[in-house]
Amino acid sequence: MLDLLFCTSDRSLRQAMQEVCAGEGYRMKVCERGMEVLQALSVLTADLVILDGGAPGCGSPFLVEAIHRVTPDLPVVVITTGALGSDGDFRRYGLVPHEVSVDAPETLRHVIRHGRESVVRDGGLQ
Repeated sequence: MLDLLFCTSDRSLRQAMQEVCAGEGYRMKVCERGMEVLQALSVLTADLVILDGGAPGCGSPFLVEAIHRVTPDLPVVVITTGALGSDGDFRRYGLVPHEVSVDAPETLRHVIRHGRESVVRDGGLQ
């Protein structure tokens, strides 16, 4: 079973991701701010973190850096439904944001698969 930690303040994106996770049998914890992600990582085990790059408080490259300080081997995937936040320079951390649509659940499934492949490839999640 895959445990996701998802950071977004977008209600429709959260709903779409919850539906995809329920259909795939994944567990998902939702945080609305980056600080919540860091707090959750101190008490929860996650296999994958997905950040909404366009959401205030979630769309920061500095959050990626902080996550990697706390859990260096944890895969992080950045998504966007359009414009990234003002500090959306994720490429310097080796991340290219994935464009998704709440009206196209397959885009969300693709992001999860991409992140899950990272977990499996790196020796986690069997």
